Amino acid sequence: MVAKSKNPDFNQMTAYVPKEISVKFKSLLAKLELEQSEVIASLMARWIEEQENLGSNK
Repeated sequence: MVAKSKNPDFNQMTAYVPKEISVKFKSLLAKLELEQSEVIASLMARWIEEQENLGSNK
């Protein structure tokens, strides 16, 4: 399995979020045994779909 950092199908992104959100997010990731990138990619895909659906309703 190729690491995501070496896989050309993945891009690294950086974002600044409030510390309180970051701490809670990482705590829940550990509790649920999830990877940060999986959750963020899922949330981003959902947001993109919502935005595209809003655009098609204009």
